[in-house]
Amino acid sequence: MAEEAVGLRTRLWILLALALVMGGILFGIELPREKQSESDLEEDLKLFDFRPEEVDTLQYWRQGESVVLARQPEGWAILHPLREPALADAVEEQLAQLSRAEAVRVLADSISTEDWAFYGLASPERGRRDLRITLDDGSVQVLHVGNETPGGGFTYVRPGGTDRLLMAERNLHQLSWSRVSGFRRVGLFEIADSMITRLEVEGPRQSWSARRDAEGMWTDGQGRPLSRRRLRDITYDLANTGIRAFDRRPEGSEWRAWGLDPPYASIRWWSEEGRSGEVELGNDAEENSVFARRDRSPDLLRLAPLLLRHAETPVDSLLDLNPLRLNFARVDSITLVWAGGRHLRLRRRGHDWRVLGPTAKWRAEEETMNLAAKNFVVQLETVPSLQTWLVPEGEETEAVLDHIAARIWLYRRGGDRVVVLLGWKGRGERHWLAIPFRRELYQIDRGLYVSLRGVGLIAGLLDP
Repeated sequence: MAEEAVGLRTRLWILLALALVMGGILFGIELPREKQSESDLEEDLKLFDFRPEEVDTLQYWRQGESVVLARQPEGWAILHPLREPALADAVEEQLAQLSRAEAVRVLADSISTEDWAFYGLASPERGRRDLRITLDDGSVQVLHVGNETPGGGFTYVRPGGTDRLLMAERNLHQLSWSRVSGFRRVGLFEIADSMITRLEVEGPRQSWSARRDAEGMWTDGQGRPLSRRRLRDITYDLANTGIRAFDRRPEGSEWRAWGLDPPYASIRWWSEEGRSGEVELGNDAEENSVFARRDRSPDLLRLAPLLLRHAETPVDSLLDLNPLRLNFARVDSITLVWAGGRHLRLRRRGHDWRVLGPTAKWRAEEETMNLAAKNFVVQLETVPSLQTWLVPEGEETEAVLDHIAARIWLYRRGGDRVVVLLGWKGRGERHWLAIPFRRELYQIDRGLYVSLRGVGLIAGLLDP
């Protein structure tokens, strides 16, 4: 019995050893085959075969529209529908996404010609989007992108030169068409609005010019002060207006058809660095836009009508009627002193103003007080002068007013200050703003006094 048990165990060990050997042989044979099969599958589903640094040109095509980008010695450039430098980061990001793009399923290795239209893959004229990538060795890779799948989330695609129908992720539907605006720099001109120091406007009814001094104040060609807010609107739109579309390039007399030979209006600018630019504005275009031309380039542009409205604005409507004529961006704090000595301090916080004060009532009403303070400063900065009166020699400015409601101390960056008096003459029907150092008196509307009193009431410094 013992010998039989030993023999049985021996045979079992031999069988187990044979099984392990055969398993190892099969594993060694099948594993590379399985790996190769998975590799083939991955290669089979990959939509492109390139590295981003190998790409020379990238073209998007859809229903007669196209965008062409090319790598040049100085970097990426847009070649069509206009010629200008492109945003390199945007192009490289797009190439990186395309190089990784894969299909999720093979739907058919071949389908009939008439069936391609159902998937949106018949032709560019029937909605197909084409991506064409040219590499540095001259080879070309093309991908046709069609409709989204009925359930959404996926897109039908067809590699160029094949009849294979694949299904890819939905994001490829967006990647397959990129407007030129996605690759060009933001704004009509590459300039910050704060850098523009001179303007020349040729309008349909009036031409005018403006200059900005070191204090940030604008004056027209006659030396009259212009509204800083209104001028900033113009310079901001020059720096930030985007190009809505690029049309074909007119030739010769064709510019006249778009209202650009001669132009209906134009705006030129100069910067403190000596740079300059010009935009010419023509006829109205569709979709609330106007035809335009930038720096006499051959490209016909379409812009939002903001700049045209600025060019049509007469300079007299831009005059700064505010008697203070101060650049409030340089005012850091304001002290309000009411009759009787009660006072309040306002301090700038970015674009807002905050009230400084220790009492519990001020803290409880902090948000309301800050809004009231901001409203008062805006009123002070923009209140127009209705009438100007010069204080006669030998008279004190304060003595001209029958009642002084408040003194306003404006502290500017650098330490200097401006004192302004707010009061009235007679029975108080007319409110006046006095600037002692100029010996000037300005009649103003009641709004500034009302906003000042509102601040005092909320702070508990004035009686209702």
